[in-house]
Amino acid sequence: MKKIINILFIPLWILTLASGLSSQDIKILVPRTLSSLPALELRDQVIQNQKIQVEIFDDHALAMAALVSGNADILMTGFSTGLSRFLSTGDIQHLATPVWGVSSLVAMDPDLKTLREFKGLTIMVPFAGSPLEVQLKVLLEKEGLLGQVKIDYAPIAQQIPLLIQKKAAGICVPEPLVSRLISGNKALQVFTFAQEWAGVNKGDPRSPQVSLFVKNTRAPNKAILSQILILWSLALKELGTNPQETSVKFAPELQVTQDLILKGLSNTILELPDTTTTRALINGYLSITKETPVLPGDEFYTFP
Repeated sequence: MKKIINILFIPLWILTLASGLSSQDIKILVPRTLSSLPALELRDQVIQNQKIQVEIFDDHALAMAALVSGNADILMTGFSTGLSRFLSTGDIQHLATPVWGVSSLVAMDPDLKTLREFKGLTIMVPFAGSPLEVQLKVLLEKEGLLGQVKIDYAPIAQQIPLLIQKKAAGICVPEPLVSRLISGNKALQVFTFAQEWAGVNKGDPRSPQVSLFVKNTRAPNKAILSQILILWSLALKELGTNPQETSVKFAPELQVTQDLILKGLSNTILELPDTTTTRALINGYLSITKETPVLPGDEFYTFP
């Protein structure tokens, strides 16, 4: 599927950033995935005398703890992870969603070409209630296969050997792991979740995958948040125009090859929609998945 990269309309007057530094930096925590490429381009830029720090994390639970304890200003993590935290404690808010498709169903058996061929077999997802399980169940229900395909659970790192050892017929994993499995293990991409999601979402492949969250009592002011999103939009544009340069720059830090970054981006939907579109896409996703009976109101959002 062709990569989708869009950006917000950017008024020229708001692009002026203040110069100089202060002791109060803006810390953004991001996962070690392709989703974080635009954020890494923001590193060391200055907004209103505050320098942007971008740190990569590998443990989402510890990163969330850092946000709520005040040791980070913005956290990039799974949409459902942030939504779950909001619904349970109400102490964080959604800022933006820059990733709308990043995962695929992968198999080793070439006869498994569609979801229907998995009847009676096992597909693995990262954990119970994970976004990939939620979406997989929607897709299984659409095909009349709910209850006829076993869903099992294992962390993503453990799913890969289970697939290779044929202890699971399929696994649901994000990029760049999908491209790595295809290139290095001769695995097969059955489908991207974005491709299949379009079939239940009126032709639109987008679903909220990776989002930015802030603590509702400690978020940077809206002027700063607005400028961060502008810089993010510019980084998205640069990534779409010159992915080779970005991949060379950050491949070592993401612990992946340049080639796998480029292949992974072709299966990733990176977009920063306007406020109205973002809200509609999120509410549409929640309506389809029934992930929560109550759609978040204005208190869920911190749109600049």
